[in-house]
Amino acid sequence: DVFPVGCRASLGFDAKGNLYGVFLSYPVGTDVVPGYRNGQLVIASASKASQYTDWEVVQALPNDLNGEPLIDQARLLADNILSVFIQDNSATTTVTGTPLHVFDFAVNVTQPNTLALNFVAQDSLVTLNALAGHNYQLQSAGTLSPANWTNASAVTPGINGLLALPDPNGRSASQRFYRVVQDP
Repeated sequence: DVFPVGCRASLGFDAKGNLYGVFLSYPVGTDVVPGYRNGQLVIASASKASQYTDWEVVQALPNDLNGEPLIDQARLLADNILSVFIQDNSATTTVTGTPLHVFDFAVNVTQPNTLALNFVAQDSLVTLNALAGHNYQLQSAGTLSPANWTNASAVTPGINGLLALPDPNGRSASQRFYRVVQDP
């Protein structure tokens, strides 16, 4: 997929010297005006080992966001967590009313299935480090005793990087437990 850069990207680096760029993207041909409304959050990365020649999009969230995303550089260095702050595209523009999202992604993890839970409007979004050659599916249950697991997302082919699995309207449930099924 092509993700045109629609706002100033924020750049950050982890303790191993790898780079991360976060920006909002818009469909090709969109006239981006001040306010950067209706954007999709995109995360790209490049490794120090390649001397930053291997830039690739590792995550694209189907959001409706506004503004310019910010990276918490201190947390990225200290905790290997890429924390991105961005405003929701909202009619509310007062200082106390504009919704703010914080998306957290684990980087440089040694376990391929480290999970993170985020929210986009009413949707729950489970993010994991996935591997190419595997398929992943998010399942949910309202209780663990007994657990009645149902498919919350479609089966999604893995990539060598971050993969987001959405549960539409998952945030509206009073209680929700998740697991990710990997095949093979």
